[in-house]
Amino acid sequence: MLSTNEAEFVAEAIQSGLRTDGRGLDEIRGIKIMFGKRWGECEILWGSTRVFAVVTAEVTEPYPDRPTEGMLTFNVELSPMASPAFDPSKTSELTVELTRMLDRCFKESRAVDREALCIVAQEKVWSVRCDVHVLDHDGNLMDASSLGALIALLHFRRRDVSFTGNSTIIHTEAEREPVPLSIHYLPISITFAIFNEGDVLAIDPTELEEAVMKGRLTFTLNSHQDLCSMQKNGGMPIDPDIILQCVNRAIGKVEAITALIQRELERDAAQRLFGRGCISMPPKPAENQPARKKIALPELQSQSTTITVPVSSISAPVTQSIEEYSKFTLPEVTTPAVTTQIQSVKQKQSLPTEPTDENQALSSNNVREDTMVVDTPKQVVNTSTPAMFSGGSSAWDSQEQSDTAATPIDAMSDDVDLTKALKKGKKRKPKS
Repeated sequence: MLSTNEAEFVAEAIQSGLRTDGRGLDEIRGIKIMFGKRWGECEILWGSTRVFAVVTAEVTEPYPDRPTEGMLTFNVELSPMASPAFDPSKTSELTVELTRMLDRCFKESRAVDREALCIVAQEKVWSVRCDVHVLDHDGNLMDASSLGALIALLHFRRRDVSFTGNSTIIHTEAEREPVPLSIHYLPISITFAIFNEGDVLAIDPTELEEAVMKGRLTFTLNSHQDLCSMQKNGGMPIDPDIILQCVNRAIGKVEAITALIQRELERDAAQRLFGRGCISMPPKPAENQPARKKIALPELQSQSTTITVPVSSISAPVTQSIEEYSKFTLPEVTTPAVTTQIQSVKQKQSLPTEPTDENQALSSNNVREDTMVVDTPKQVVNTSTPAMFSGGSSAWDSQEQSDTAATPIDAMSDDVDLTKALKKGKKRKPKS
């Protein structure tokens, strides 16, 4: 209940073209659509008015006078948590008014094809039931309930049916994809509140404005600008020219709401396909991550491969084949002393000389105590320190060279067992 001062303030503000929530007389409140996990569940938030609608279906026998048509029923429930004025123990006039309005919008206007709900004539049809629950009441329950019922019917999917002989099989969702209802067009309700002497009309009234208004005028239109139904509450007469003006004002709102419904339905369908893995969404790139670059390796004798590495870690061209990656080898030591040793050995191996007694005597005098010679067939392993190679001659000069020359440790073949060779080795003392 409003006090006299509040009622006068709201009426004078509407007369001046102002509203308590800051809107204009031709502006509607924001609409938000949310869907549930199951088919046919949706929640509508029209400003501060919240409505939850759910659609269910079951197989039943048709009416005798309509044997080829399915059933479509509506039920509106006004919860006491929505408003203290709602009494759940009895059916209020508002509940009956909302139910009749939904019947005119969808059944009498033939928006839903009820013949498509027939399974077997005179035997089995689908009985579709739409329950609308009002959760929060802040005015304009007509439009919110109509929109909730429409979106729930559009979102609903019934089970598919097949016939085998004289038997009827109703498939589950796992066996076959559910089938949507056949809806010819989208009827959308737009309500105007009548103030003063019928010359001022405000679209989408709030609960505060409904307590002050003199009457209500509801139009149901579709996107084709067809008038599906019209309902007037209150005894105040309205000029026909004002009714035509209201219809023209409602057409623009219907087109905007229709676009919103289609967009939200498409978004929900895409999310359900993504949840089932039918489509894939590209992942978002992680922040603070270096860019990656693909390097195609040149073709070698063996099959080449492509390696993807961060750009920041590339210091030289990478040219490794699959065959080279399959071998596990230790990196070579490249200290200056060892490099000099390997180069001198390779030069001397390229110029072989015949061994003499004088060379053997000289080389034996230069062998230190920390040099170990391993008796292997025509192969000598030297484990001395790099200091022994600082002079002009070395222990490599004194070894006998034959068809199979001595090989350094780094260049030995895999067939030589170094551990067994070291066990059989003997230390030689330098000759005086």
